[in-house]
Amino acid sequence: MKIIRSDEQYIFEGRNVIALGNFDGLHIAHKQLILTAVRIAEENNLKSVVYIFDSHPVTVTRNTQPRLITDFEQKIEIISSLGVDYIYLQKFDTEFSMLKPEIFIKYILKRKLSCAHAVSGFDYKFGYMAQGDTGFLKDFCIKENINVTVLERIDYLGEPVSASRIRNLLGQGDIQYVNNLLGRKYQIRGIVEKGKSIGSSIGFPTANILLTEDMQIPAFGVYQTITTIDDIKYKSITNIGNNPTVNDKNTEITTCETHLIDISEINLYGKKIYVDFIKMIRKEQKYQSLEMLKKAITEDISLVKSYDE
Repeated sequence: MKIIRSDEQYIFEGRNVIALGNFDGLHIAHKQLILTAVRIAEENNLKSVVYIFDSHPVTVTRNTQPRLITDFEQKIEIISSLGVDYIYLQKFDTEFSMLKPEIFIKYILKRKLSCAHAVSGFDYKFGYMAQGDTGFLKDFCIKENINVTVLERIDYLGEPVSASRIRNLLGQGDIQYVNNLLGRKYQIRGIVEKGKSIGSSIGFPTANILLTEDMQIPAFGVYQTITTIDDIKYKSITNIGNNPTVNDKNTEITTCETHLIDISEINLYGKKIYVDFIKMIRKEQKYQSLEMLKKAITEDISLVKSYDE
């Protein structure tokens, strides 16, 4: 798979099938859309292209930063795993946001992307002020000799699959529901940083990952997780929160702290780890002493072990 940036003077050799969408979170509906584009490309001896933006459009159109369900690295990995030939990374700036829908089709889809067939979701919007919809896409693409496939809405338990729904569920800590909508385990990844070593002092060393402000994190609590380090998977528990028991300065810094179950002798500082969330064990609590916290963690670990029996 090749990644092409919009500022490159890249010329496609043949015509392509373009998967259109914001792909925020890359949930099961997005995957279905991309796989449809890949299938159409294979059936017609064309190449498949997933068209994505370098930043969320609302950062420009509304001057706000939405919380991201997947980071850019993970998004690229997931798209690549679906058998796509190209990812086209569009720079989304003020100038691009001003493009009228018809200009987007004629200049971007037809000329730059060499589009033979466009695939979108039922609610796809594009162009200045989101003036273009799937009806406009179909009608205008006919004039440009471009076929269009619009996927019907995909529901889960009677409600549409959407990134906003996933964000709400993450905020509630309903990881199992989130994982069903994503079609994979929700993941936080990052480089392990040195913490206060409080976990180590009570017998439960943790790997601490820095959480950035643009991440959509789960509700504060303790979670059953699987942590991957150097391609090896470990059973683990992860706390998301601000450590109320030991947070004597009452700071509001949110941390992601992971304890590898039954693993003690391992140096993780500076290593990149991948934490897959399975389910919430309990909400974060403030305990009256470190001994009470230690007892709670011991019970958390016993509970996680019982899930595997």
